[in-house]
Amino acid sequence: MATEADLDSILEQSWALDEDLSVLMNALPDPVTNRQAIVRGMATTSHSHYHSQRVLLEVGTTPTVLALVRLHYESVVRSLWYALGATDDWIDRMKLENSRENGEPVMGPPIDSMLDRLQEVAPPHISATLRALKDATWKPMNSFVHGGMYAILTGLADLNKPDQWIGMLKNANGLAAMNTQALIISCNDPSTAGMLAALQRKHLKCFPT
Repeated sequence: MATEADLDSILEQSWALDEDLSVLMNALPDPVTNRQAIVRGMATTSHSHYHSQRVLLEVGTTPTVLALVRLHYESVVRSLWYALGATDDWIDRMKLENSRENGEPVMGPPIDSMLDRLQEVAPPHISATLRALKDATWKPMNSFVHGGMYAILTGLADLNKPDQWIGMLKNANGLAAMNTQALIISCNDPSTAGMLAALQRKHLKCFPT
């Protein structure tokens, strides 16, 4: 059974990982193509979701932390799909001048379709991990976002113990690494080879086992 001290340790390790991932992301080349710009924008937003989960956990706004799990997960899937799965035609149509009346361009396919596509084009461990995480957490994630029973119960009492928070943090760290990988893939810069793997080895203890 994990303790509060164990949770504090994972939080500290996660902050250190966040800092290293941020440095790596900021060191990557600026986007020069539409695809690279789209991935950069999504990856940056995704990293903000990742960062915010720990900020909110530390100040105690735990229902919002749990709602952010859905935003973080979906943004990582989209970062990878934009980098690897979206066709050139779709990327070309994803422009502000093609926006519809509500201000959004043509959106991508549903999450399940993106995951199916990533199964075809992404490294096997990435698509398998994303699918397993969705299967395990999608219903509670939707409940928090849409005001369902999980959101109600968490508003009445914080039922999550250090074990659950540690699991959430480790999953978030794994997603953040995938998000960074999407950005690296889109940059297509040979000089970045091995950088992310080195960071993962450095912070091994704060990733899912």
